[in-house]
Amino acid sequence: MIWGAAIILALICFGILMKPVLRPTMAAQLEHNETALEIYKDQLAEIDRDLVRGLIGDTDAAAARLEIQRRILAMGKGRKSIASTSKSNGLLLAIAAVFVPIAGMGIYAITGSPDARSVPYATRGEEVAQAREITDLATRLREKLTAHADGGPSEGWILLGQTYMGMARYNDAAEAFGVVAAREDADSVVFSRYGEALIAAENGSITPLAETQLDRSLAMDPRNPAPSYYKALAHQQRGDLDSAYQVLSDRLAQAENWQPWMESFAMLANDIRGQIDRPALVLPDRPAGPSAADMQAAQDMDADDRAAFIQSMVTGLAERLAQNPDDLDGWLRLARAYDVLGEADKAKQAYQSAKPLVDNLADDDPRKGIVENALSLN
Repeated sequence: MIWGAAIILALICFGILMKPVLRPTMAAQLEHNETALEIYKDQLAEIDRDLVRGLIGDTDAAAARLEIQRRILAMGKGRKSIASTSKSNGLLLAIAAVFVPIAGMGIYAITGSPDARSVPYATRGEEVAQAREITDLATRLREKLTAHADGGPSEGWILLGQTYMGMARYNDAAEAFGVVAAREDADSVVFSRYGEALIAAENGSITPLAETQLDRSLAMDPRNPAPSYYKALAHQQRGDLDSAYQVLSDRLAQAENWQPWMESFAMLANDIRGQIDRPALVLPDRPAGPSAADMQAAQDMDADDRAAFIQSMVTGLAERLAQNPDDLDGWLRLARAYDVLGEADKAKQAYQSAKPLVDNLADDDPRKGIVENALSLN
């Protein structure tokens, strides 16, 4: 029924739009021509009157008549051109009016997402306002840093670089990180972020300048996983797959426990190893939550440290779920953790993320009731 209604509405719009296109003449243009012809006639009569009154000579009068007559002849030829153009344009528009909707429906049938949720206009307005506010804040921060007598604190430039990265202004981010990288207090993280921004600015291509920053980052802290990953990408881009695989494998071997970054390393390594006949990399088991040792350590903390510890564990769980959004039990743990922390909005978001995962569960599955009850209370 929906498609039928859409087709009927499309045909009605087609008929309305094609009515002026299929007219045999362009009425507005012809009316303009008729008006111009009357003006030219008045101008010829005016030349005769000026000649009689002695305002112009015979030579000037003849030249003026000739010019006006030339314009009248040109207008007559234009009528034929207008009619011809009207017919040809009408045919082209008719073909386009039929072909474009058909082509559009075909393309949408292949690439469209009819089940995608629409974005409310109010929400888009809020996003635009937030983006504008972030841009203004970044501009003011940059102005303060550049106006500072000693060039501004490194923390400010790092914050500015991170902000630019979030805004996809990678060249600006690289410039901000570059300011800190040139200072004596630059550490491994600064150089890796500088290299990452340079890579993003080149659409993923790792330039010699970017690789230099990665090398400096690794020299300062070999445990920093970011430069190792990008070094592997640099080897891969040069076609040195053995070196790329080895960098990833060596870094994974240095880690004792599971870390979120390991999945990216293993994914890239296993993509490479199929081309060079190397063994697949197996990651350690990913913990479902805080270990027993973590919980025991939390018991020995004071209230502030315990809250900070719990917050860090919740942040880690949220980051893992962003990479694996199909983990229903993980979303439920995250929602309960946010409830404990008193962050009701984030708890609701976690339950909403779990909602699509429980829709197909049996009615007697307790997890389905937990999610539905939680959302009904909010």
